[in-house]
Amino acid sequence: MKPKPFEIIPVIDVRHGVAVRAVAGDRANYQPLETPLAASPDPVAVALGYRRLHPFPTLYVADLDAIEGRSGNGEFLANLGAELPGLNIWFDNGSAEAAGIRQQLENTQVSPVFGSESNLGASEMQNLVERFGGRIILSLDFQGDAFSGTRKLLADATCWPSRVIVM
Repeated sequence: MKPKPFEIIPVIDVRHGVAVRAVAGDRANYQPLETPLAASPDPVAVALGYRRLHPFPTLYVADLDAIEGRSGNGEFLANLGAELPGLNIWFDNGSAEAAGIRQQLENTQVSPVFGSESNLGASEMQNLVERFGGRIILSLDFQGDAFSGTRKLLADATCWPSRVIVM
């Protein structure tokens, strides 16, 4: 069997409406992103900068405000989709339930990411897979060597969706 080619997926972490520079998971110290790829830390400008580097088919966006329990930044998704039609957007807003992704499911460019750090259980993940199939992605989250989430979810790959990422 021929191995599948891998895909490089750029990431944009968003806090307070701007892209931030992530360093070792220390979210408290993330600062607005400064990059030669974009004139500002606007998430859409950064995504357009990535696209000038390479026609990446997929972009991972983490809404850190929503993940940390504050009001989220999901409103820029429509602008991102309009500026980059055909882009697959993997969007993580920290939700552990279907109600938290309703808006994202309305946008066909968006695949919701469910992170294990939200303490998603194996049965909840299995229910999401049954409801939304290949549309969703599981993120197995680690801080160093320590898994962030329920041990049962990590141990039971039978409940995982077809797309899994490790952070």
